[in-house]
Amino acid sequence: MLQTGPVSQQTMLLTRFGLALFFLLPLGFALGFYSPRVLGLDDNLGQISLILGLASAFTASAIGVGLGAAFPKFDASNPAEVPVGLGGFMYMGFMLLHSGLLVVLASRPVYLAITQRETHYLASGEGPLWLAMVVAATLIPAVLALWFGYRRMGER
Repeated sequence: MLQTGPVSQQTMLLTRFGLALFFLLPLGFALGFYSPRVLGLDDNLGQISLILGLASAFTASAIGVGLGAAFPKFDASNPAEVPVGLGGFMYMGFMLLHSGLLVVLASRPVYLAITQRETHYLASGEGPLWLAMVVAATLIPAVLALWFGYRRMGER
């Protein structure tokens, strides 16, 4: 039914991504902003937490939509069956890998913030490089997942 509509597959995929992002970005922002304050951490760790929360929300949206488009489960009799399909397991695995990558990337600024009380890591010499690595670790999986979902949509 979707293929007979006047909307292209690319528009459909990007609209779904935008809708997922609409709901996950505020959640990632809230978790990244309020978690360090609840724990009593300084502003430096608050900035890092906010960036990682937004990066996780962006990547989770893209991977979820991309893998959902690549491996749809239209024959599920119950909505609870959808996450146990191939796409659901791949989503969980890739998001676990992405979370681990973000933890590894955050280890240096967190270490410096705790041991040296560096006030503004992002303003330091390696801050922009760290930010570029986080952006790359966010955009590369997101673009690959959306591209893969788009390609798989065209095969059906």
